[in-house]
Amino acid sequence: MNKTIAFLCALALACPMAAVAAEAAEAAKPQPVVGNWQGTLPSGMGGQIRVVLKVRQTTEGALTATMDSPDQNASDIPVAKITVDGRKVTLDVAKVGGSYEGTLDPAKNEIDGTWKQSGQTLPLLFKKDAAKDAAKDTVGK
Repeated sequence: MNKTIAFLCALALACPMAAVAAEAAEAAKPQPVVGNWQGTLPSGMGGQIRVVLKVRQTTEGALTATMDSPDQNASDIPVAKITVDGRKVTLDVAKVGGSYEGTLDPAKNEIDGTWKQSGQTLPLLFKKDAAKDAAKDTVGK
């Protein structure tokens, strides 16, 4: 009888710990949005402005991001908030008064959406930069 009670107590303690461990493993699993993405915005003079989105995931599973605008000599612009809800990706880039909303297509390695800034709404298609992601993955191995 005492062995049964001890077993049940141990089981009751182990089950929540296993659930927490499973949640932590799921949170640390890389999301499809993680990586380097490149896109272009139409400029007012018929040209294009390159945009780079760099999304990282912490060991706890939180997403962080920065943006570059190479044609404007701007790099590591902080993304104040990145949200992924299913396939919907939203960015708040408060530093430049911009925002982005797009739809992630992991099969095509694309995020198709719109950039909003200074009262303008512009199309912005990000494509994953597989070469940079592969180089990043081999660093330190």
